[in-house]
Amino acid sequence: MDFSTIEQLEEKVNKVIQKFSELHEENVELRKQNLNLTAMLEERNRIIENLEEQIQQIRQQQDVVEQFREKENQIRQKVSAMLEKLEKLESIV
Repeated sequence: MDFSTIEQLEEKVNKVIQKFSELHEENVELRKQNLNLTAMLEERNRIIENLEEQIQQIRQQQDVVEQFREKENQIRQKVSAMLEKLEKLESIV
């Protein structure tokens, strides 16, 4: 094996080491990005869960409001019916 072959081998080994170092740095950066994205995703999932809970509460409140409206309509109808009866009674008297 002559000296130039050893130099070529050394050059190739250095390139492999350089590439390995670059890939390692890239891997570290990608892991950081992955952690950040995972944290963002978890936060967004928490926000979505909170919003879904709020939507459920609002729907329940809407149901209660609708029940109150129905009761209000029933009361109005009964009051109207009683007023009609009173007017008829007044016209008789």
